[in-house]
Amino acid sequence: MIDVMFVANLLLSLAVLIICAEIARRWKRRRMLSLEFFMVGANHLLSFVFFNYWFFYESELALVLSAVSSALLASFLSAAIVRMLYSPRMPMNWILAAYVFVPAVHLMTSDFQLTLFHLMLVSALVILCSFALLAMAGRSGMRRYGAIGILTGLMAIRYLYGFLSGEKLQLLWTAMNFLVVIMYYGLLRASYSRPRDFIADYNAKRDGR
Repeated sequence: MIDVMFVANLLLSLAVLIICAEIARRWKRRRMLSLEFFMVGANHLLSFVFFNYWFFYESELALVLSAVSSALLASFLSAAIVRMLYSPRMPMNWILAAYVFVPAVHLMTSDFQLTLFHLMLVSALVILCSFALLAMAGRSGMRRYGAIGILTGLMAIRYLYGFLSGEKLQLLWTAMNFLVVIMYYGLLRASYSRPRDFIADYNAKRDGR
């Protein structure tokens, strides 16, 4: 059963990469937004691959890379959403201040592996808050994708807490990945059909139709 879930999650993670790469291609004239979406897709896949490599082979380096990938995923996603909502005048991205708590966790626990799991939990929280911002400040249909993003962030937090307590919640992770694919596909469609909703300062001449 675990093998089936692994293959399903791998395929869904590849789908996220492909969709995010297509969003990046759509906004290729906006280099930073394009880079951010590509890095979101790439790190979504990498964090999954590294985490499972650690799970099966107990490689501490793989766990480090998984935690770093999850942090990069959350950071690029947060930056992309702020850019979409407030471009060209982007406010300070206070959401990323959540990572300040990671060193504090390490000082309190003195456990490197536990610190890495808390880094992943903080990343899930950053993702949740980023999509909450989209749900609150996004235009019309974009808010529904923010709501889906909030749900996926909550599911990721639940999965990680469950994993730390010894629960096997592979089906929850698969359901989350399925929702992530739906969400990013919705963002992709919006970027073509409702670009003015997708990014605040859309310009047809500059960005293409």
